[in-house]
Amino acid sequence: MKTRITLAAAVVALLSLSGCATPAQIEQQNAQLAAINVTLTQIQENQLKSQEYQKAQLTFQQQQLNHQLQQK
Repeated sequence: MKTRITLAAAVVALLSLSGCATPAQIEQQNAQLAAINVTLTQIQENQLKSQEYQKAQLTFQQQQLNHQLQQK
């Protein structure tokens, strides 16, 4: 959702900065924004995976600590 809002804001900013854009320029800007959107989506997916890995790591560390405490 944040990506789409950012994308829409970027479109408005680009169009307002460019004034009257030709259809070719608008098409190029749309292609660039689509590429940015893909990249942002990939970043979000990577962040989610990273959070999942961190949770798994914390679980594993807690299990190791519990195991060590049981052996004492």
